[in-house]
Amino acid sequence: MLWRVPRFTFRRPDVAVYRCIDDPARKPSAQETILVVEVTSPATAREDLVDKRAPYATAGIPLYLVVVLDEKYDIWEIREFHLDAAADAYRLHAVHRSVLELEQPVRLSLPIADLITA
Repeated sequence: MLWRVPRFTFRRPDVAVYRCIDDPARKPSAQETILVVEVTSPATAREDLVDKRAPYATAGIPLYLVVVLDEKYDIWEIREFHLDAAADAYRLHAVHRSVLELEQPVRLSLPIADLITA
């Protein structure tokens, strides 16, 4: 859930990473979300690359990754967006084509080929 007011707004990203929540019965909200990932195909590219960015930014989620698939549904690239809180918008930080390297929320170096399953 991104927010309740002025109207209930809910998004279900392909992957969400949350801060640790002490109460296991409580559902996480956008305030605990540190990273969202959307996997896009040619059919959903506009929605994932344009339409979803603004609500996630408004909710204050610091990191947004978009996994871009080609027509064969292979990973073409991963776009890394960081929140510019002053502008309330995401800025493109990096485009990863062979290795996904992140500094936040954890340091990570992962060959993109390792994300592909046969």
